[in-house]
Amino acid sequence: MNDVIRLDQLGVCAVGICSNKATEQQINMIEKFACQVANGRVMLFPDNDLAGIAGFKDLLWDLSRRQIQVALAADRIDACQPEDLRDWTA
Repeated sequence: MNDVIRLDQLGVCAVGICSNKATEQQINMIEKFACQVANGRVMLFPDNDLAGIAGFKDLLWDLSRRQIQVALAADRIDACQPEDLRDWTA
């Protein structure tokens, strides 16, 4: 939840699934938000451990099948955690 709180402080619309593995209901909600708020796009901030990476890969596949454009928040999966981010507008 720290990730979602920090992104909200930066003015970024964020949703946390509170798990490494998204449920079908959560995937449906992410798809709905992506289409309503972000023109069918999402950026994922996976946890930087093996379970987070595995969950990210599954979610990437599920969202891609739904034609949601998915981006990874960092160029390296272990680059940083969202709560470590600074103001992107500065």
